[in-house]
Amino acid sequence: MVELKPSAKVYWARVMFAIPTALLSVLLNLSDWRALSFGIMMYLLSYYVIRYGLGIDPSSVGSASNLMTIGVGSFFMVWLAVLGLVNTFSTGLI
Repeated sequence: MVELKPSAKVYWARVMFAIPTALLSVLLNLSDWRALSFGIMMYLLSYYVIRYGLGIDPSSVGSASNLMTIGVGSFFMVWLAVLGLVNTFSTGLI
């Protein structure tokens, strides 16, 4: 079995964290700036989940700022894509 590097773990954790963030955005019926604020808040929360929940030390990816920025683009792209898909398919259902 291949062991992922800490930076890869951070990246994939952020990608996976984006999916429930989008689902919660839809379930909470957030739109406009509230949805954006929620996405940013969840991204910031992902730092603490990765650092303390997964136990990834910032020095293993370079620094605390690297731990914060790894996967930022992927998080928001996946979050927006899932948010758009779920909103599209749930129109009229929820």
